[in-house]
Amino acid sequence: MKFNFLDPKVDIAFKKIFASADHKNLTINFLNNILNLSGSKLIEEITFLETEKQPARLKGKKVYFDIYCIDKQKCHYIIEIQLLNEFNFIPRSEYYVARALALQLNKGKDYQDLLPVVFLGIVNYNLFDDLDDDQQQVISSYSMRNDITGKRLKNTRMSLHYIELPKFNKTLDQLETTADQWLYFLKHAKNFDTVPAQLAQLSQAFNILDQLKWSYSDLEEYSKEQEIIDREKRQQEGSKEKGREEEKEKTALKMLKKNMNIEDIIEITGLSIEYITKLAEVGIED
Repeated sequence: MKFNFLDPKVDIAFKKIFASADHKNLTINFLNNILNLSGSKLIEEITFLETEKQPARLKGKKVYFDIYCIDKQKCHYIIEIQLLNEFNFIPRSEYYVARALALQLNKGKDYQDLLPVVFLGIVNYNLFDDLDDDQQQVISSYSMRNDITGKRLKNTRMSLHYIELPKFNKTLDQLETTADQWLYFLKHAKNFDTVPAQLAQLSQAFNILDQLKWSYSDLEEYSKEQEIIDREKRQQEGSKEKGREEEKEKTALKMLKKNMNIEDIIEITGLSIEYITKLAEVGIED
């Protein structure tokens, strides 16, 4: 089966959907539903802002937001997507919010003039594996709160929200909300050749991903980005595999030094008898 739709998680595709003034309704719908906004916080209109920010000081770090917009209530929104774990996403998101706040204050303005900044980060890996998360929370939100009472700090200007796509495991027939539909779209859109009935209200987003409507230059950029992602993923997998093998070696060496039975070592580590024999010859002496 030939799939017509490109992967919305690849940078150029993601920005075509969510960073275009021509169909800002998609970005508004996405933010309202993912962030569960209602009442006075419901977004009705947005304006896209410049995504490249110069450093605040000489030799400072330049910032590139994936998507940066502001709504009618003057709330700022930063949307970022990261497909591979670079082990920096939490501090990077904090830095981005801090920069977005700092950029608001020109000379003569007061801190009370700061407008709220909402960060929404989408990752294609488990960001909070180290937490006790029995419910496998797909969307999690964080703001400044009292460590003892849990009460939210009044007038805080920042909040952080994260989507962990691997934790979203609903099938098409299990989708209940528009947020569910968006999550399913991000995770699985590339696997379809037609728009499924359950995602009919996202037809406009699917239409943007139709590769037959992309220019040659955009398809070339998409392919280059996909190649970079695939290469970095292979490198990460290679590093993980090397680390696993090193752990097996350490375990085997400990067991050899305790004069454990070789058959038991093979069963526990999965290493071959030839490999363990070599370890026994050189490893114990080390």
